[in-house]
Amino acid sequence: MRGAICVILPIACSLTGVCAAAMVPPSNDICGQNAAAFSVPASGGTLVGTLYEATRDGSACIGLSGTDVYYYFVPGASGPWQVSLCSTAANRAFDSVLSIHTNSCPINSSNYATPENAFASCNDDSAGCLAGLSQIPPLTLSPGAAYIIRVARFANTQTVPGNFTLTVVNTASSGACCAGGGVCNVRSVSLCEAPLVFQGEGTACSPNPCPQPPVNDLCAAATVLTGSSADVLGTTVLAGTDGASTCAAASRDVWYAFIPDSTAGYSISLCGSSTVWPSLLSVHSGCPGNAASQIAGACDDNGCSVSTPGSHALILAATLQAGAPYLIRVAGEGSAGASVGAFRLTIGAALGACCRAADASCIVTPQSMCPSPDLWMPGSICGPTKCAPLLGACCNPASGVCSVTTAIGCAAPGVFLGTVIPCSPSPCPQPVPGACCDATGCCTVTIEPMCGGTFIPAAACAPTLCGATAVNSRCESAIDIALASGFVGNSCLAEPSAGDPAPMCVGVGGQLPRSLWLRFTPPATAAYAIWMCGSDHDTVLTAFSGTCGLLSEVGCNDDAQPPCEFGVPVASVLGPIVLQAGVPYLLRAGDSPLVQVGGVIVVSVSVEAALGACCAPDGSCAPTDAANCPAGSAFTPGGACDPNPCPPPLGACCTGSICTQTTQAACAGPASAFAGVGLACNQYPQSVGACCLADFNHLSGVSVQDLFDFLSAYFSGLPDADINRTGLISVEDIFNYLDAYFRGGC
Repeated sequence: MRGAICVILPIACSLTGVCAAAMVPPSNDICGQNAAAFSVPASGGTLVGTLYEATRDGSACIGLSGTDVYYYFVPGASGPWQVSLCSTAANRAFDSVLSIHTNSCPINSSNYATPENAFASCNDDSAGCLAGLSQIPPLTLSPGAAYIIRVARFANTQTVPGNFTLTVVNTASSGACCAGGGVCNVRSVSLCEAPLVFQGEGTACSPNPCPQPPVNDLCAAATVLTGSSADVLGTTVLAGTDGASTCAAASRDVWYAFIPDSTAGYSISLCGSSTVWPSLLSVHSGCPGNAASQIAGACDDNGCSVSTPGSHALILAATLQAGAPYLIRVAGEGSAGASVGAFRLTIGAALGACCRAADASCIVTPQSMCPSPDLWMPGSICGPTKCAPLLGACCNPASGVCSVTTAIGCAAPGVFLGTVIPCSPSPCPQPVPGACCDATGCCTVTIEPMCGGTFIPAAACAPTLCGATAVNSRCESAIDIALASGFVGNSCLAEPSAGDPAPMCVGVGGQLPRSLWLRFTPPATAAYAIWMCGSDHDTVLTAFSGTCGLLSEVGCNDDAQPPCEFGVPVASVLGPIVLQAGVPYLLRAGDSPLVQVGGVIVVSVSVEAALGACCAPDGSCAPTDAANCPAGSAFTPGGACDPNPCPPPLGACCTGSICTQTTQAACAGPASAFAGVGLACNQYPQSVGACCLADFNHLSGVSVQDLFDFLSAYFSGLPDADINRTGLISVEDIFNYLDAYFRGGC
């Protein structure tokens, strides 16, 4: 109860052996002491206290009082409020004094809560209470203001302990107060404390506003169910407790009276409920439904999921007699009353664990669903070893493999050796291994049932046991591949690689057990990638330049990084690597030293970037990619060099006494000579450079004939005589030519 005080009295003993309880005053003995622990709720309430061993530090009612204790109150409303000791039990009544004061210590007549009417705040004895008990008539208080309530004896001569019940009630705020079971009483909100529910000021109990418990709340009012099965919905919300069971403590119960139409085993289940909460089921022979009336073993609190605490209840099998009423209790697990909820109750045939003879699997089912030779165990649930007695060793005579199964599950040609016989160590006879040749020519040592190809009993694998040697297992027999056509082969039939150069990426002295050789001639100088993705085992890829016997390694890869996205991740990828156009490269696609047998070899070549035509300044064309087209050259993606798409180169063309930039082919005609590709022209007055301007006929150096030929062109108005390049033929051109002629230097 709120405000109850428990006092532990230590024992003090003198040297003579006389012992007496030590004096321990209440924790609220001094005004202002432990106020938080002795506060009255803002809506009022009931508290229990004591004056035992209290001292006095206050006064009230004209000073007539003895020892005292204190309580602290901040009202949530103006009231009127009644402060009373009248609820104190008759056997604890004592002569008391009760007063209420403003929030200041010490307590005396100067700080009454109603200074305008001192006696309204203090009472010695109330006529409405047992003799000696006090009660302050209703008075108005200020909401939110702090007050101190003093409880005291009339005089210290009293010998009774002074235990009391203090109530603080708002007499203006009363209404319907709902208790358990739907009981309604009109009382002050101050006295309607949890778990009671106040319905509101001014509400009445007629009609009853309180939620009512289920109709089958009491054992005597159980809902009747008849027949061989039932399926009903229900709830324990607002239910009381009037039963008990043996398997666990429970509360908040409802009841069903089931009258079976035949004597049999029945299952009673809450497993189909839509919400999960800790529930309990028990079956009783009659009311009261307690431990004495419970059917032996018919009680469960989590059978729907034994590994999950708090799950619903399930009684697997309870033997019930035809025509006899049985009381079924549905309750919430635990005594606190917190476990309540809606449920679905189903009653049907008894359940048990059914072990399937075919595979020793287990399900919980009625006996009718577990036909022979399956094994049904009534009232039992499935567990990891429930069906273990049905299992034993089953031997496959062809493979020697032992499996644990049932006699029925050991299908032909298997031989069942008996139940409880383990497979470790294997009791099965083992077949003789041999060589197995698959369709690709690979050989493995296995037993005949595991061979998907041709089995050769008691044989060991040898290089040519499963077929002829691969044609390209030697460098001299390499097979040509191209960008458009890769290679798919099998290394199982390759010759051992002894004598072939050891790949540098495998390690010093690392030799490959088997290899297949390929030849790739790049169509262009570019960066290439060589792939073995799609191979089905660990591979090593090496590229060489040169010829067999004089090989020079240009690249090597053991495992691709990042790994291949198809095939095995440990296949090889080499590149990007720049290969020269027209140069044959030998590729060695081999098995890793870790591979014992061999397998599918897949090789393909791709360019890292688009190929095209690279036009050099001299007009020559080379197939390559953009990265390998030299600076100063022009790259055309996708272009070809046959026919040559590159423009011919320009150079200096000397015609008469002038120089122009053109191609060698265009530099033709009388008095013309091509000075060279890439040469820049010189113009007058620079008479010497790519062209000698005084060498008009460009035949054999400067001579008087050049002068005659210039004058001839001048008088003919030919543009070759415009040495100063003004666009006009004038006498100035004669003077400029003669300047170049006599300056010489050619």
